[in-house]
Amino acid sequence: MKDPYKILGISKNASDDEIKKAYRKLARTYHPDLNPGNKQAEVKFKEINEAYQILSDKQKKAQYDQFGNVGEGDFSGYKNTGFGNFGSGSFRYTSGQGTFDVNDILGDIFGGAAGRTHFGNFSGYSDGTAKGSDLIYTMDLSFKDAVLGKIVAISIGGKNLKIKIPPGIKDGDVIKVKGKGNQGPGGRGDLKIRVNVVSDEHFAIKNKKLYTKIDVPLDTALFGGYAVVDTIDDKVSIKIPQGTSGGKLFRIKGKGIVDKSGKRGDLYAEIRITIPKLSSHQIKKLKEIIK
Repeated sequence: MKDPYKILGISKNASDDEIKKAYRKLARTYHPDLNPGNKQAEVKFKEINEAYQILSDKQKKAQYDQFGNVGEGDFSGYKNTGFGNFGSGSFRYTSGQGTFDVNDILGDIFGGAAGRTHFGNFSGYSDGTAKGSDLIYTMDLSFKDAVLGKIVAISIGGKNLKIKIPPGIKDGDVIKVKGKGNQGPGGRGDLKIRVNVVSDEHFAIKNKKLYTKIDVPLDTALFGGYAVVDTIDDKVSIKIPQGTSGGKLFRIKGKGIVDKSGKRGDLYAEIRITIPKLSSHQIKKLKEIIK
């Protein structure tokens, strides 16, 4: 039996909340809907779920912690209707704590009732009310469009759709468009768009704020002056006060990320002081000044 702690990447002292958080993160990464046709992801996804089914149940967890297994090959209490080998159906586990349904957890991760949608290669499941399968779409997005947001037109499944890209979206984020998937007995599935943001070496998004760095000559930092900052849109000039130190942040209003209300946020520029190449005579004079 593989170590469930290692599979989820957590310590044996992890709390219930830490176990759940680790599971959610990995389940989202390896979920078959986001890795269509990837057999390795399917195997990893199965391992993640088996590990969580052990560690989320106190009795199973205690048994594993004491004996290093939970009746390998048995897993009594599990009702497998096909999920284990990625066939049709769902996967449920019954214990003294009630019934755990992996679809409930994954529904939370993807923002809907996952048990009623198409799980990667899970085929054949139908209870008469099942929605159609989800459509998966990958989109490349420029860094500027990720910062400012954009309405993009895509063609998928024979349909032309306009999708709103929210400002400040990060690389790897998934946008879900409800009811734009394939048709099923209980309605349409969803469209899930994974966004690949093209990185920009001059900018970074942290905590929904936009950052950049600017090089300032040593004499400007010492005596004051002006510096030119490249923003997402254009170039702006900012005043550098006398005695500015490296690492200082300058806020440039209206050049950051657009918020939910449509208002443009600010850009934060970090100062990097550039040291010029000095002659021996200049170095001597500088030492005299500093002393």
